[in-house]
Amino acid sequence: MVYIGVGGAIEGKVNPVLTASEGQVIQLRLLNGEGAEHDLVFLDQNTRSPRVTGRGASTTIAFRATKSGDFIYYCTVPGNRLAVMEGQFIVTQRPSPQTVVEADISREPSDLPPPIGSAARRQFASIS
Repeated sequence: MVYIGVGGAIEGKVNPVLTASEGQVIQLRLLNGEGAEHDLVFLDQNTRSPRVTGRGASTTIAFRATKSGDFIYYCTVPGNRLAVMEGQFIVTQRPSPQTVVEADISREPSDLPPPIGSAARRQFASIS
């Protein structure tokens, strides 16, 4: 009794490591391949599927990964988790929004150097 991944990078893997980003919506289909009763629980994400009984029976659950961390998903049917019907669920933190940093080339008037050369002796007249 194990979970077997279907599709993509988890295809054929036993109790595959599932990954998500915090805030991401996850949708999983549980398909009973051997007939005994099973379910799928993500206790730390407050999510559980209904139990499925009978070969070919299935259910689909969808939930939002509400917190980041390294968690376990498992079957709550007595004896199934002990039979290693569990896997790892890793939720990474939501990436921080990118901050645009622009150069500030402004200066305080008192922070400017004195005029160079003859410009220091030049006087300017205003035109009205």
